[in-house]
Amino acid sequence: DKNGITSVNATAENNSGFLLFPNPAKSSCTLQLTGNPEICSAAVLDITGREVLPLFSNQRLSGFNFSTDKLCSGLYFVQVNNGNGNRAVCKLIKE
Repeated sequence: DKNGITSVNATAENNSGFLLFPNPAKSSCTLQLTGNPEICSAAVLDITGREVLPLFSNQRLSGFNFSTDKLCSGLYFVQVNNGNGNRAVCKLIKE
């Protein structure tokens, strides 16, 4: 589905359904959905897959800015789920 979030990729540049910038992030980051906005949920996960920062739930958004101040420096994953059960994941590096 070209308009949906249907793939799981390591980087936002690999057609994952959203862009994440700046990456690496210092104090804030923007998640920009590509294609048609859908009802989605998103969260930041640590390397074990545990949710450490919920971003939004059941909203129709094309973009979302969030603070990374509460995250320690390191590697994280941003996961976006749409209403059809599709998921996309992107690496996020916090400086």
